[in-house]
Amino acid sequence: MLVGHAGWSLPWTDEWWQPLQKEAGNDCKELQWDVLSMDFKIEHTWDGLPICHEPVWIGLRPGDGGLMMEVKAPFFNDPSAPPGEAGKPFEGLWHYEVVEAFFLNDRTKQYLEVELCPHGQHLVILLSGRRHSWKQELPLAFEVSRSETTWEGKALLPWNYFPPGVEKFNLYAIHGSKAGRTYEALYPIPQDEIQKGQEPDFHRLEYFKSFSLNMIFGKDWKQPESDLWMSQKSIAKEEIVLLTNGVSSDLTERRRKRKVC
Repeated sequence: MLVGHAGWSLPWTDEWWQPLQKEAGNDCKELQWDVLSMDFKIEHTWDGLPICHEPVWIGLRPGDGGLMMEVKAPFFNDPSAPPGEAGKPFEGLWHYEVVEAFFLNDRTKQYLEVELCPHGQHLVILLSGRRHSWKQELPLAFEVSRSETTWEGKALLPWNYFPPGVEKFNLYAIHGSKAGRTYEALYPIPQDEIQKGQEPDFHRLEYFKSFSLNMIFGKDWKQPESDLWMSQKSIAKEEIVLLTNGVSSDLTERRRKRKVC
């Protein structure tokens, strides 16, 4: 994981920062909180094996009213394009070629999932509890350009989509078909924790790593409140009533059918 600062490439870990702070004093503190971007490369499969192609690159930047997510990635064109309009949400996008970002409040288990496809489709899902989606197919400003072998995308993630108190995250990428289907993760499950017959699961929240939006927006920046997430409490109460009465909501049924991503 890399943090970019004024031409530097800095590993964003306590092990790296603390010795530098001790040596440089106050100057290093200014360096730490003046970072305006974070750059990442996905270099492993979901189970910790090294990938065999150029890595997917994801950049996070300040955006107008949200977080700008940028992608530069190999274009496999496998599977082929989803049968949906470019620039629009597409249910089931995880069955195609995608790059995904998850932003988590680890205490409440509320999280935002964003899926971006090189063909222009996208999918935004809000979840409260592991796999417990309560809102999806939200609109997204997303631009894509492609060549024969690479693609680039840029999406503005509005603050209204982020749960309060984001403190962890993970990034993923998927491509390929049938036996060649490949699942990749920024923070994979350690190989010594993989069970026989285990399948990829991007909702293993316990493997997400620490993440602070303040590293992008500054030490004193406060995450804006979200009307969407404030409304989630009443939606959750309605779903509890439905389940108590033996009635499953559409979102609950879709969760049961959904796998992996």
